[in-house]
Amino acid sequence: MSQLIKLQYAEFQIISQITEKTGLYKRGQEQWICKQIVLDKKKTQKELIDEIDQMKIRLQKAGIYIPEGYMEDKQGISLVYKRFKNSMGDLIRVHRRQGKFITMNLMQKYVDEYTNWLDKIHKSKKTEAQRFCHCRIKPQNLFEDEDGNCVITDFQQFSNENNEYYLPPESIAIIKKNQSYTYAQSGQGDQFGIDPQKIDVWQLGIVFLQMASLREIEELIVFRDLQAHESQKAIEIREIVRKTYGNHLINLIEKMLEKNPNNRPLLSDLEDLVQDFFSQNAIIADEKLMATINKQQLSIFDDVMKFVKESQTLLLGEFEIREQNYRNQLDLEVFIMVLKKFNGPNIQLLEMKTLADQLGVLQDNNINYKIFCLKAKQYQVGSPSTKIEAILTNLKVQLKNKNTNTIEISQEYDINQKGKVKVKALKMGLFDKQISINDDELELLYTIIEKDAQDQIDYYAFNDLINQGLAKYKESRESSIVNSDDLESKLQNEFLQFIIKQLQDRDETANSYYKCNQEIDKIVFSFSQYMEKETCTLLDLYRQTDKDRDYYISNEEFTDLLQSTIGYTSSQNVQKQLFEIFDMDSDGKINFMEFEYQVYKRNEITVNQIEEMKNVMLNGRNPQIEQQISTLFYIISKGSVYIDFRQFLMHINQYKKYRILELDQFFRYFDKKYTEKVDQFRFILYFQQQQTKGLEHINNPSKIKKFDLSFYKQELQKKCIQKNIDLFDLLCYYGETDLTISKPMQLQQAFLFLEIMAPISDIEQFYYTYMEGENGYMSITQLYLQMNNPGKLLAKALNFLMVKQKQWTRQKIWNIIGESTWGISQFQTINQELYLGLKNHELGKAFQYWDAQNLGKITYTMYEEILNLNQIVVPTKNNNIIKKKQSQ
Repeated sequence: MSQLIKLQYAEFQIISQITEKTGLYKRGQEQWICKQIVLDKKKTQKELIDEIDQMKIRLQKAGIYIPEGYMEDKQGISLVYKRFKNSMGDLIRVHRRQGKFITMNLMQKYVDEYTNWLDKIHKSKKTEAQRFCHCRIKPQNLFEDEDGNCVITDFQQFSNENNEYYLPPESIAIIKKNQSYTYAQSGQGDQFGIDPQKIDVWQLGIVFLQMASLREIEELIVFRDLQAHESQKAIEIREIVRKTYGNHLINLIEKMLEKNPNNRPLLSDLEDLVQDFFSQNAIIADEKLMATINKQQLSIFDDVMKFVKESQTLLLGEFEIREQNYRNQLDLEVFIMVLKKFNGPNIQLLEMKTLADQLGVLQDNNINYKIFCLKAKQYQVGSPSTKIEAILTNLKVQLKNKNTNTIEISQEYDINQKGKVKVKALKMGLFDKQISINDDELELLYTIIEKDAQDQIDYYAFNDLINQGLAKYKESRESSIVNSDDLESKLQNEFLQFIIKQLQDRDETANSYYKCNQEIDKIVFSFSQYMEKETCTLLDLYRQTDKDRDYYISNEEFTDLLQSTIGYTSSQNVQKQLFEIFDMDSDGKINFMEFEYQVYKRNEITVNQIEEMKNVMLNGRNPQIEQQISTLFYIISKGSVYIDFRQFLMHINQYKKYRILELDQFFRYFDKKYTEKVDQFRFILYFQQQQTKGLEHINNPSKIKKFDLSFYKQELQKKCIQKNIDLFDLLCYYGETDLTISKPMQLQQAFLFLEIMAPISDIEQFYYTYMEGENGYMSITQLYLQMNNPGKLLAKALNFLMVKQKQWTRQKIWNIIGESTWGISQFQTINQELYLGLKNHELGKAFQYWDAQNLGKITYTMYEEILNLNQIVVPTKNNNIIKKKQSQ
């Protein structure tokens, strides 16, 4: 008779998918874990069950937690375990989220009991044939049951995910040698190392280190792959554990993590070391250590305050404006972020929390700002409010003496009459009016009137701040930022005046734009003369113009290019319109793709010209004979590994003279990545590539040769991070069809917005790589899924539905699903209805993303939190300012 109880699938109802083969199930009022085991082709179900039965009999004596029963299916069998209160993995996540370390008494209990459990496991072997190691000791397999007892599960509870991170150096060496392995069961431990016991000691040590430091396992690999005393990260982690639990625990862990297994303690020796962790002498020594640490923490506070003093209240001013609703609460992470922004002392979050608690300024997870400022006064740091009020008073007096205000000054630069002005323009206007204020004082005021993504401020709000003073301004902002009726009346009058002015200037503007198109031809000709003189590419000219190296050309830099570089002069109105023509996406700056397009759309070389120039450059050589092209490359580069533009130009001009703009485009034919140099591989490749008279593949995707587009995927991720834009939001904005992009041109617009320089052919191939369905549209979801968690995609898709179709609301969607809480089946419904195409294991990952509290269910509150976290944020077509579309 089997030792395992046979159970029926009908008795169990799935709550959530943990991994592809592991799930959380409900049976009656109890929760269970079910883990599927695929049958070995060499074994029948009966043989496998018999093997587990034998393991159950043997391991029961060792105290290892074993399955309650099993269920049969076509693939194999599933082992069924009782649900525990929590795993050590859950415990680590909860404490990390709360910003609190596991208490000393709990840590002592876990270290003691899990060490004893491991000792029981290894003492259970009777003969050498039963020699084995657990080899899966990690936080997800270490549990605390309902009675508070510690439990180590058997070999088959959870997946193998990240298991290699917990293996010691000797196991990794063997795995690399064998290239493949299966996880250990009884009698198979030696494939991971010489001594199975030493392997498990290492794994338990890594788990203790993770519990004590609350770090991700990927951060702890330095203890295995590097010398701990040489790695800065390892030193930092050791210091955190030492400060929190004293020297004895970190000494114990370091002995367990000896790289040489011969120096690693046996379990019998380990128990003695664990007892040292509890000894009175250790406690006394650690109390002395903590007293020293407290002094060090006060020293850290001294460093912070000295830095605040040196910043001349600029730092406190930054803190002041970041208070949450002006309620004297400052978030700990914001505090640390501001310190980093001003290159201040480097403080860890948990360290800052402990320090704030000891100083009496900690409130929930925030710092009490008033108490912090009182502490600051002990260091003779003036109140930022006093400083700001003094600046505002001085500014108000000067403006009054000049019989002007910031609204009048700003409106001269607010071309579109939007109530906003560039910071540089405002500064210039104040300077023109001889208003004295330095950059530091302006920056302090900008912490209150915050700059937007385009470096603009609301000059009406700025005027209110000057006239009302800081205290009244903040009070008015908290209750009612502006009287809406007065503002509406003011805006209506200004709008009427603007319309009248527009009608008066209509004819003049039309004539001016016609003139601009003629002027651009002159400008481009001047560009070519300059490039000829300097022997440079158009990209070189662009970079020379970009004085501040921010990868854009501003209005001021464009004016300088026209006037200083090429000697072009015209009226201010014409120059403004020229800038607007080059600034194709109207974001107030010119990127290189816009600059290049405006120059070359009038001078674009044809396919036939490219072939002709290739033949001139070859000078009789056969492009299909690689050796001849290699020799040509060597001649042009003069033995270097790259050819630059000057070498390229000098060679071809020996045989025929071409205009510089033609040569620049021909050079870009080889240098498609805009690196300003051509290597031998690409030189040969593009000479052998025969150009045709058109892009025949545009309407025939099957003719496109598939190539690696990982470079562009990396660029998309990088640019989205730099610009704080979500890729889903951007692609949905440019796509005309829900969750798809119907034309390569729309993808090109997204690339243009992100300033990714890519040839049209590459963009088309990128488009067709992700094309699916009968209509041949590019899938947004498949691309987004490769870069993001499925749970994020699912939340974004729901928010997108509400943005596109206003009749859908959060409450309505929740009610249609029709359950008080959501499980994996509700996610399957959403996946089907929105045609997301998520697979079962991806739905499992999505559920884990939503279920951050690990409850096994999704409540309405959790649903709202996730949707708030993943709102749709789209760029407007006018000015690329990012606006939030609330999907409430």
